[in-house]
Amino acid sequence: MIFKETTLKGSFIIDFEPIADERGFFARSFCQREFASHKLN
Repeated sequence: MIFKETTLKGSFIIDFEPIADERGFFARSFCQREFASHKLN
């Protein structure tokens, strides 16, 4: 997940990092550890 801080204090744009293969793709939409590292709960 890619966290992009915005000009609005405490808000982020969160982009997915899809992992693809012949079956399709997988992208995490929530990870408690990553959200906590950006002080989001």
